[in-house]
Amino acid sequence: MMYPKLLEQLRHVGDQALLRKKTHIAYQGEVPRYGYYILDGSVKAYAINSDGNETIVDIFSRHSIMPVAWLNRTAPTAIFYYAALTDVRAVRFSRQDFEKILKESPAAQQEYTRYLANAQTALMFRATGLSQSSADHKVSYAFYYLVYRYGVKRSDGTYMVPLKLTHEVIANFIGQSRENTTKTLKVLVDNNVVAQEAKVYTVDMSRLERYLGEDSFRQLID
Repeated sequence: MMYPKLLEQLRHVGDQALLRKKTHIAYQGEVPRYGYYILDGSVKAYAINSDGNETIVDIFSRHSIMPVAWLNRTAPTAIFYYAALTDVRAVRFSRQDFEKILKESPAAQQEYTRYLANAQTALMFRATGLSQSSADHKVSYAFYYLVYRYGVKRSDGTYMVPLKLTHEVIANFIGQSRENTTKTLKVLVDNNVVAQEAKVYTVDMSRLERYLGEDSFRQLID
C-alpha cells in the first residue's frame, strides 16, 4: 500500500537516510530525533522482558511510517526499541515538518489516515494470531498479517512477502521457540501453503485460508 502524496511532501522537507543492518533507530523511553518513511528494507520494534529476552512487537517495511505514537504526540518518548533488520533506505523528517504537512495538505492527511486504518486492521490479524493456542495457527496468522501489510501479488495469484525473515525473527514475532517455529514452517511448506527462497516467503492465500478454516477476510486482500 503506497501513500504517494504524503511521501512527495515528506521528500520536500526531509532527507534520505541509509540505516545499516542492526542500527538502533530509537531507544525505548528516549525522545526520537526523527520520524521515518521506509522506502525499502525492514525495521523491528521490540521489547525486552525481565528475563532479558527479546519480543518483536511489530515489523515495519516499505511504505511504513514510524514511530507513530511519538509522531502523533500520544507518547512523549519511543514506546519500544527500533532497530534495522536489514539495510534500510528511508526518508527522515522532523515531527514539526510532519505536523505542518498534515495541517496544510488535505491529500497527505487523507493518506496518513488511510495508513493508520490499514495498520489497525493488520494489527487485528496479529492479535488474532497471538491468541491462538497452536504454533501452526500463530505462524499462519503472522503470514496473513504480513501479506495484508506488505504482500505483492504475483502473476500466479500467490503473494510474495518482500522481507527477509529468518526463523529466529519469525519465532520472536509470534512468541515461540525457534525450534517449534522451524517445525511449523516445514509443515506449511510441505502443504504448499508457503514457499521459501533465500529467506523470502511466498504465500498461497487460498491454501492458507483453507488451512486456517477462515475465509471471512478474503475480500480485504486484493
